[in-house]
Amino acid sequence: MQYTLKRLPKSKVQIEISLQRKDFSPFFEKASHNLSQEIEIEGFRKGQIPYEVLRKKVPEDVILKEAGILALEYFLEEILKKEDFKIVDFPKAQIKKLGFEEIKFEVEIVHFPKVSLPDYKKIAKETKKRKIEVEKKEIEESLFYLQKSRRKFKRKKEPAQKGDLVKINFEMRQKGVKIEGGEGKDMQIILGEAKILEEIQKEIIGMKENEKKEFEVTLPQNFWKKELQGKRVEVLVELKEIFEVETPPLNDDFARSLGKFENLSSLKKSIEEGLFMEKKEDEKRRWQNEIIQKIAQNSEINLPEILIEKEKEGMLNDLKREIEKEGLSFKEYLDQIKKSEKELKKDFEKTAILRLKISFCLDEIAKRENIVVTKEELEKEINKLFWRSPYFKEELEKEKEKILEYLYLNLREKKVLDFLYNLS
Repeated sequence: MQYTLKRLPKSKVQIEISLQRKDFSPFFEKASHNLSQEIEIEGFRKGQIPYEVLRKKVPEDVILKEAGILALEYFLEEILKKEDFKIVDFPKAQIKKLGFEEIKFEVEIVHFPKVSLPDYKKIAKETKKRKIEVEKKEIEESLFYLQKSRRKFKRKKEPAQKGDLVKINFEMRQKGVKIEGGEGKDMQIILGEAKILEEIQKEIIGMKENEKKEFEVTLPQNFWKKELQGKRVEVLVELKEIFEVETPPLNDDFARSLGKFENLSSLKKSIEEGLFMEKKEDEKRRWQNEIIQKIAQNSEINLPEILIEKEKEGMLNDLKREIEKEGLSFKEYLDQIKKSEKELKKDFEKTAILRLKISFCLDEIAKRENIVVTKEELEKEINKLFWRSPYFKEELEKEKEKILEYLYLNLREKKVLDFLYNLS
């Protein structure tokens, strides 16, 4: 067997394979077996007809072609191992010459690309991390949210005031016609804090329980319905219930009511530490995202077109699922953005290429640095998922191999990113 390679763009390779009679003759018996599955000859069972008998019933070039294809499968596997080609898709083969002394094939393969990395350690060391600080204002905001979570509500009969919790029904109309989506039933808001239109809240102040009121407001320029932005509309409000809001004071007793804190100072310190750790994790993720994009953008990877198309198709399917979750059909979405599915996939190309480059770079760094996921680490991750999802066990039983591979690669990527983070 002899072969020559011709490298083409997009990680394609054309392989010319020449097989001599001694290469493909051992495959005649297997070829006969395959062909005899569909042929009946008296005295022989299907699939058990010897070559010498079969050749009298089937044209020899048919048997020769089958033997050649079987030989090609065998020798192509040897070539792929020798050249270290991991193919992406099924090879495309053509018979260029078919004879009893020589068979020639032309095979085109698409292989996973070789990755030429930049100096990723140098990039990691030179990429700066941002200083992490927790501002006093952030601690105060957290304390305010804690106060809000411990509020008590007391029913009152007096007219509504700013700071009261009210339960309302409301309806918006324009020139007497109800505005689609411009209504709310049993909506609870705190006057002065709610995001609902400020003008509506001002009108509610002074209303009594079970009172109805109709008035006009001007909708803001950022109103969700474009055609109504800046327009005057009528609003009908029914005030159903009023509650006085009792907010606990910020003091040592409040801190102790939360459990493990001696006083307000220890609560503030705990909040500060929690915010710091949260910011530290956010900064770590930001830094890792920046570093891997730098590495990917400075790498050389001859990406196969088929992988780019698969990535774009995956991105499109993910978007479809998200759109449908929002209750909108994908056709309606395309109509809104005034694009076809083909145009949308074209828009995905740049992101798809970057995502693929990132994936290949992470894989290559893991190989170079001998970063692996241990059996114990994988089992620990699986146990976490058992606790988080009651359906995970069923999913694991259905697609165990696929899920384990996904978890392994995901954990390995995290370890690679942590490795880079610790270099800086």
